[in-house]
Amino acid sequence: IPPLTDRDAADMVRAPRAAPLFTGADGAPASDLAALEDLLLRVSCLADERPELSLLRLEPVIAGRQGAVVLGASGRLARPLTRTETEVRRLTD
Repeated sequence: IPPLTDRDAADMVRAPRAAPLFTGADGAPASDLAALEDLLLRVSCLADERPELSLLRLEPVIAGRQGAVVLGASGRLARPLTRTETEVRRLTD
C-alpha cells in the first residue's frame, strides 16, 4: 500500500532469492542497493499521487555500483478507484 517506507523498500530489494547477487555473491559485482530502494520509493509516491496509473512496467532496470537506470517503461491509465477515507493519511511506525 503506497506510500512505502524506507524499511519497506529495503525489505523488497532484499526479498528475492536472487538478492544476494546484488551484494556481490558468487563473484557478481555489487549493486547500489540505495539506488534500487530510491527507485521503489519514487514509484510508490507516483502510485499514490496518480491513482489513474493502473499499471507501470519498468524493464529492464539496470543496477550498477553507482546508481540504477530504467531503460524501458510502459504504463496504463484507467479510471481511479474512489477513495473512501476522508482524513489525511499518515505513516506510523
